[in-house]
Amino acid sequence: MPNWCENEIVFKGTKEDIDVLEKLLATRGHGFDFDLFLPYPQQFKELDDAHNEAASRGVPWDKRPKSGYSQGGYEWCIKNWGTNMRPESSSFHRDGDEKLSAWCLTAWSPPLGVIQAISEMFPNLTVTINYAEEGMAFEGFATYQKGVVIQSDEHEMEYEDDEDEDEDEDEDEDEDNDE
Repeated sequence: MPNWCENEIVFKGTKEDIDVLEKLLATRGHGFDFDLFLPYPQQFKELDDAHNEAASRGVPWDKRPKSGYSQGGYEWCIKNWGTNMRPESSSFHRDGDEKLSAWCLTAWSPPLGVIQAISEMFPNLTVTINYAEEGMAFEGFATYQKGVVIQSDEHEMEYEDDEDEDEDEDEDEDEDNDE
């Protein structure tokens, strides 16, 4: 089971561009679909479908055709989406005429490749993703315009307990120095 990376994405631009993006997102009837912007290759999908169909018929694991995911699809997802699978859960909502927000959970890392593709597809929008992956203790953000990162940062997460431990260590060192 993966660690989940929480992603908050904000799209800002003209009402017309936000209308088009919202309509596109709504076409699939569920949350944030990576395939709308950066489709998973058909060659892998066909292999995945054959594998899943065999599984549904009860074909033993070792007799099923190999999935596309195991024959290059996994690597494609990481290279192109920035994460190894589609979102676990997602949503989007309109925040006024010129802003739309989305949220999704992704495995291990943020979907930066998808965000870049959206930014290329909608060059008049400013797209910002804020993300945090608590299991690996990193967080960051990236802002895109016309498919190009214009600002970004990624760093280790700091927890309150970490700060308290640092203070305790400093106090212990002070006490040692007083002796």
